[in-house]
This record gives sequence, C-alpha cells and structure tokens, in this order.
Amino acid sequence: MDFFSNLEAANFLQPDQALLCLSGWVFARDGSAVQAIRLRKGEQTVGGYYGIRRPDVAQAHSDLRTALFSGFSILSSVDKREFPCALEVQDASLNWHKLKTIEATEFTGQVVYTPLPTELEGLQPKAAGAHSEKKRPILFISHDFAFAGAQMLLLRLLRWLRAHSDTDIEILVATPRSAAAYASSGERNILAGFAETGPVHFLSDLTRAPENLSRIQRGHYRLIYANTGTLGWLLPSLRPFDCPLISHVHELGFWLKRRTGVEIFNRQAAETDLFLAGGQAVQDLLVNEMSVPALETEVVHCCASTERARQARQQHTRAEVRHSLGIPPDAFVLEACGTLEWRKGAELFVPICVALRRKLGKQTFRAIWIGDPCDLIVRDQFLHDIAKAGLTENVSLVEPQQNLPWWMLAADCLALPSREDPFPMVMLEAGVLGLPVVGFQSSGGVTEFVGTDAGIVVPYLDVEAFADALASLALDAEAARRLGQISEQRVMKLYDEEISFRRILTHLDRPSTRPRSPARS
Repeated sequence: MDFFSNLEAANFLQPDQALLCLSGWVFARDGSAVQAIRLRKGEQTVGGYYGIRRPDVAQAHSDLRTALFSGFSILSSVDKREFPCALEVQDASLNWHKLKTIEATEFTGQVVYTPLPTELEGLQPKAAGAHSEKKRPILFISHDFAFAGAQMLLLRLLRWLRAHSDTDIEILVATPRSAAAYASSGERNILAGFAETGPVHFLSDLTRAPENLSRIQRGHYRLIYANTGTLGWLLPSLRPFDCPLISHVHELGFWLKRRTGVEIFNRQAAETDLFLAGGQAVQDLLVNEMSVPALETEVVHCCASTERARQARQQHTRAEVRHSLGIPPDAFVLEACGTLEWRKGAELFVPICVALRRKLGKQTFRAIWIGDPCDLIVRDQFLHDIAKAGLTENVSLVEPQQNLPWWMLAADCLALPSREDPFPMVMLEAGVLGLPVVGFQSSGGVTEFVGTDAGIVVPYLDVEAFADALASLALDAEAARRLGQISEQRVMKLYDEEISFRRILTHLDRPSTRPRSPARS
C-alpha cells in the first residue's frame, strides 16, 4: 500500500534525557483509514499519536477525506546507538508498513521544555500506582474547562462518585495544558474541582497528544467516559484502548452537525459502546438523525443539586436577597443564565424586555442575565442595546456566579430564550427553587421538562409571545406560584442528581460493550 507522508520535525528534547520528538502527517493514497503509527528501534516499538487535525493537509488533498486527521507525533526516549530507526504505519487491515528510515542526521535541532506555570503545578497528574482489575481507574474526558453546564455537571458527578463509591478517577481535559494559564476565575474553579477528585491530564503542548497516552494504550483504565459528543477528533487517536467507552452527549443538532461536524461525530460513534443522552431531545437526535442504534442509547438527564438549593433557602430569604441587589420588593424579576451567544439566544433578551415593558405598563420589573460574554465586544453590544432601548434601570448583565441559587431566590421566573439547549441545568436549578420556566418550543429540553404545567413554552423565536408569557406571570402571581410548585415537584421526583448519578454509576460498574470491528480495535 502507498502513502502520502511528510516528516516535518525531528528534534532532540533536552539531550541529557535522551528524548526525541517526531511530528508530521501521513495518509493512504487510496483513501482508506490509517490506524496507528509507531517508531521501531531494533526489536522494540514505541506507539505514537495519530489523528491530529490537519486542515492544511486536507486543503492540499481535498479529494481525500482521510487527509483531515492525518497528523502524528511520537515522543520517545532513544539512544543514538539505536539509529537507524524505522517509522511504521498501520493500515485499515491492521498490517504494518515501513514508512521511512530515520538516521541520526534527521534530527534538526533541540527543543527545551517551557517551565510549568506556578498556577498549574497543582494540576500535575500524580504517579500511577498499581491497580487490581476492580480498582483500575476510570478516565473521564472533558472537552475543555469552561464554566458551563456540561463541565459543571461532570464536576458534580466526580464529587458524587468520590463520596458514594470506591471509583478511582482520572481526568483528561482535551485542551493544551498551557491554555489553563489563561483561565478565568470560573474556569480555575472547574480545574481546581477536577484536581480535588483525581489526577488531571491535558494535551501536551509539544505533541498535542494526551499526556497520559501511554497509560491509555497499555490498558491502565477500565473505562473511558467522554462527557460530550464532540471528541471524534480525539478518540480514534487513542488506539489501542482495550476498554469500553461511554459517551454522554449534551449537544443537539446545530452543534453536532454544524459546529462539530457529522464526520467528527461519526468517528466518535465508531468508538462508543454506549451513548447516554442528556435529554429526550438528544436521544431523538442520535437515533433519528445521527444513525445511532436505539439499543445503544439511554436517556440520563442533566440533573440538579437539590441540597444546594435547600441550603440557599435555609440561609437566605427572598426579601434579603432583593435588598442586597437593590431590587424593589414589589418588582417582577426574571432571570436568564448562560454564555452570551447565539445558541443561548442572548441577543433576543433585550428585545424581549422591550416588549415586556410595553405589556406591563407601569408595573416595575427587573431582568438579569447571568453569564460570561466571552468577548468584550459581545458584552459592549449587549450593554449598548440596553442603553439604546432605555432599559438601563431595568436590565442588568452579571458575570457568572458560583452561588447561582442565591441569585435565583430574588426571581419570579426563569427566562430561557435558547435556540438550542438539550436539558439546561439552570432550568433545573430554577425548578428546585419553585420558579416557572418560559422557553421556546423546539429548542430542546425545556419542552420535555415544562410540558403543560411547569411553565410556559411559546413558538420558536416568537419574541412577542415570549414577552406575553412573562407578562402573564407578572400579572397573575398565583398562577405563577402554581406553575413553580409543579416545577419544583418535577425536579425533586425526576431530576435530582442522586437519581441520574446512580444510573451513571450502574454503567460505570457494569459497562456494556459490543463486538469491535477492526476499525474500532
């Protein structure tokens, strides 16, 4: 079999440690899949990392889809007496081919590791000890460390597992380690929480491979749990991993099809033994649109911490919180929460408030959006709209809050103008506190949760109808209270974290697997 390939870099790393790093790209000329890459030193072989995204190579070879994930890297100790070495590649039929003979003269220079930033030292993975089969750890993979719903849910799951099981935990954050040096305060809290539950690994800044790649490939873990459906660019590159893989999907159609890409999702699906869907809308998407067999999916909803809400209610009163925030006791208060982005419908919030002011007349109202603008221009645009609409006294933008239940104690309802939200955790946090929810039909989990009696669902992107729903709650406090009571009861009965986390633990203890084809081995 013939291959297109290029060895782009061959460097010694800190010569006293006798480390070398190879990087480049390779793919089969006939478009078939490349499974793995390795370096042969005499009778010994060292596995590399294959499948790094290379859009530049894909652009140059646009007729072959396999070119997109053609990048590789190898990090290995080597003695100069072991040269020449052989770079070998494995084809789709699991046969190995010699790609290139590497002489000592191939090495073009030296690379010195950048010292680890002080703030990251606490995130260094601990040395791996010996594990029995039962005690082999589980590797949990998070696509990043954003202060957002899926990441916060994973952190709560890890803490719950530490308290309620003997599960040994390790975490892989699928971003370069250096990115953590620029984390926001909320992101630092996510990373610190991960580090409390187990060793934290990142992608190597040097090789773009997981820092724990050798552990994965030699069977150190008994299960891999991917906390997202967006890791198709990573998971095939971990071969061979001889353990089940569970993918817990918290994304819907736009994100998986347009932002992630069907091809990347399909790469993850080929490696996944069981899909856990974050809501019914997610399962419907997986089965009906993403060609995942129904028997390989199960709905495990996003869930709420009822204990956290209970503590907030015990420690604070509504009047106290409103006073602290400078909100009049008789004002109607709506809150929204999420990153200021298109998917969350952030740019619809001010128009909704403009319409609400018109419908409420002289009745006082306050609208609070709690979330990260991610970009200063987005924040400034949001504030610009507030000022131009004459809503400076009514609408506020607040940065992400660690103690969200405290803020929600001030509210009369939760506004959820999301275009796409599988089963938002903030909806459940609001429900625990007895708040009705207003959201758009066809946007995801809000329709499943609210039904006909835990809030109000209005036609998709109908801003006027959204404002009408809010106004109806403001003008009929008793009706709003009844909807809120049903919302609270629903969370307690169906969506408490104890329910969802115990279901997840069942799968962690007895993971289901399906026969693996050569492409999945």
